Amino acid sequence: MKINGINIGEIRRKYAKQSQQIDKSNNSKPKDSMSISNKAKQVSGIEKKLAEIPDIRQDKVDSIKNAIENGEYHVDSKAIAKKILSTLE
Repeated sequence: MKINGINIGEIRRKYAKQSQQIDKSNNSKPKDSMSISNKAKQVSGIEKKLAEIPDIRQDKVDSIKNAIENGEYHVDSKAIAKKILSTLE
């Protein structure tokens, strides 16, 4: 089949020009971005500091342990009973 009056060179140029315009328009699209609020940064910093704090206060454990070994550790049973009762209220 032959089509008269069509210039293949012109079609190629238009196609190339159109594909260049598409490439340029793809580059001009806004990129995805993310920003972190100051509060989120503060919370993150606090979480990091909390993670650094040990779960067990070894100095307190050692002092109580030494007091028990030396017979110097005395527990106030009335204070313990009051504390238990206060948690039940």
